Amino acid sequence: EYACVASNDVGMATSSAQLLVEVTGAEEAMEEEVRAPHILEPIQGTETREGEGAGFTCRIEGTEVDVTWYRNDSPIKPSKFFQLMSEGEYYVLNISEAFPEDAGTYKVVAVNPAGEDQCQADLQVEKIPPPEPLEPIEEVMTSDLVDGEASEPEEPEGIPPYFTQKPTSQAVQEGQDARFVCKLVAAP
Repeated sequence: EYACVASNDVGMATSSAQLLVEVTGAEEAMEEEVRAPHILEPIQGTETREGEGAGFTCRIEGTEVDVTWYRNDSPIKPSKFFQLMSEGEYYVLNISEAFPEDAGTYKVVAVNPAGEDQCQADLQVEKIPPPEPLEPIEEVMTSDLVDGEASEPEEPEGIPPYFTQKPTSQAVQEGQDARFVCKLVAAP
């Protein structure tokens, strides 16, 4: 997992993404008897904060396995926010940016002509409350007096960092470059 952290005098923002490197090589095609899918490592329940990434990984053995991911019994289609990846016996569902409506029960179903296996786990998404507006400081301290007159208290100036484009998780072939791009606004 790769993370981008930005901070200044008035705040901090973080975002992260995952990288899956797919190993390629010369594999001999072997004809074998179709083995029913069997989940060796089921997906685990997880929790994340609103706007952060989340994901599920499972390990499934079997031949000619067809894997389908579900959220609350609805099939998940690949999109900007949901990436479905596989490498060998490992199957990954990556959620690049989770929102409260993404919370629920996630299920992976593995099927082939010899049988079926499935497992499920819950995703909890912690909603982030909007920041409360700062109240003006009206108290004048004696140290704020300049030539007997009150001066305005100094508040940090600037804009706390926030991401306008967060890095997205990706899968690349072994030996290829991976590039994570993020953009943010902050001052200073």
